[in-house]
Amino acid sequence: MDRPKKVKSGLLLLGALLIAATALFVFGWLAEEMLEGDTRQFDAFVRTAVHQLATPSLTRLMQVFSFLGSVVAVTAMCLVAVCVSFYFRRARTGALLAITMAGVAALDVVLKHAFHRPRPVAFFGATPSTYSFPSGHALGSFCFYGILAAILAFL
Repeated sequence: MDRPKKVKSGLLLLGALLIAATALFVFGWLAEEMLEGDTRQFDAFVRTAVHQLATPSLTRLMQVFSFLGSVVAVTAMCLVAVCVSFYFRRARTGALLAITMAGVAALDVVLKHAFHRPRPVAFFGATPSTYSFPSGHALGSFCFYGILAAILAFL
């Protein structure tokens, strides 16, 4: 491996570690605020503001975006990506993706049970029975689309 490639890899690793550390710090701060009840007023304000902007077409559009972060959609896309990785003989890439998403699923369950934050009553449809913090949609989507972007960037 030539010198410039090592330096570039080292800088990418350092950047990734800084982003991860920052994300962990922000999550810790947000979790502390949520546990202390300091986010209730903000949550209520945002919920009301979003609900006031609701229209049938905008609601449908947001449901499509929400579906892209759902367990069903992310799992299906992950399975396709893993199969494509194995088809193109990139077993390590497929394994990285599968292990990452299995870790995300476990982390989501553990954190939801650790925080026990009840969900607010839904404006539309049924309220899910799971806890609301952290957001499984956000965690799963961030990790899946993030690892997919990293994989595609290094092809």
